[in-house]
Amino acid sequence: MRNIKLTIEFDGTEFVGWQIQPGGLRTVQGVMTEAISRFTSAGMGGEDVKVTGVGRTDSGVHARAYVLNFLTTTNIPTEGFVKGLNAELPDDVFVKSAEDVSLEFNARRDAKKKTYLYRIVNSGHRRSPLERNRAWSVEEPLDIELMKEAAAVLVGKKDFTSFCAAGSCVSTFVREIFSFTVKDLGDGLIELEVSGGGFLKYMVRIMVGNIVMVGAGKLTIDELRTIIEARDREVASITAPSRGLYFKEVEY
Repeated sequence: MRNIKLTIEFDGTEFVGWQIQPGGLRTVQGVMTEAISRFTSAGMGGEDVKVTGVGRTDSGVHARAYVLNFLTTTNIPTEGFVKGLNAELPDDVFVKSAEDVSLEFNARRDAKKKTYLYRIVNSGHRRSPLERNRAWSVEEPLDIELMKEAAAVLVGKKDFTSFCAAGSCVSTFVREIFSFTVKDLGDGLIELEVSGGGFLKYMVRIMVGNIVMVGAGKLTIDELRTIIEARDREVASITAPSRGLYFKEVEY
């Protein structure tokens, strides 16, 4: 038995997220499971594989270096997985690397630090057809310095109940944000990057939505602090759309 770790990139536009869903909806996990099963079995009916991902992603979310693992009995060399699986996969998923890891490795459980990117196009009323599925187009002028200040308020170990999807069933809403940066890349493009030990459902998108409201002058820094302290999703501002979110990387 071998444990194979894959790092993949995907365009989430046509997916309902990572995790397999009932009803035959298209998911990254489903596509990867089918491709791996076909490839490792070499036409012998399909190997029964269980694919574990580093975490769930929302519908429409993209990934630059998403990690997954699976157990297999195949003796195919690791370098063969990259070429072979990419021949099986559709154009919106790509295997970047493959490696053998210990049988105990688990892509989700062993993750220590996850990093997400969020891209915003802030060019007034000029929308970008090329970015329509890659970034959030915000018309209101945004104050980058205020957004940086808002992001800094969210750094640390806190109760993020106000930044979690309503009705989520988790044992604790406490999470630690290691860093949160806001960068003006010019030509109206803004990138937010956040790293943490783990995230709640919709947490990154809700944090981004609130930071944008601060940058647009619709929310103050003090009001953002009050939202954190309230521990109530009803008092937080908007949720940023999923199309601007990217899973960037994970550290183990």
